[in-house]
Amino acid sequence: MANGADLALRGRLRLELHLERGELEDAIIRRSSLDRPEIERCVREAAFNVEYPRPMFRDAPTVAAVNLVFRPRTPEESQPDASPFDRQIDLILGPVTFDPQKLLESEARESGAPEKGQGD
Repeated sequence: MANGADLALRGRLRLELHLERGELEDAIIRRSSLDRPEIERCVREAAFNVEYPRPMFRDAPTVAAVNLVFRPRTPEESQPDASPFDRQIDLILGPVTFDPQKLLESEARESGAPEKGQGD
């Protein structure tokens, strides 16, 4: 990160890696929608610090494409609900919770059915 605007960095970057015998020969930015050359350069240089596995039974040069997606860690704010009373209702009612086992037991008592573990 260079500045606060980087927190909201969005875009895609396609990095092409040229590997030979498990060694990175070259890293090329093929496409980028970041429009930030300094970040693109940083990603390219960082590729040279990664250890790549050597392919089994193969020494031929290999090209690997890595697609990176940049987006903020925090979720985008959702559009507010159309109802202006939504928040007030939540404040009045509070969290609504129930115990499903107790609900089943009370329904069984009301219907006259034997509770679990009783009878037979």
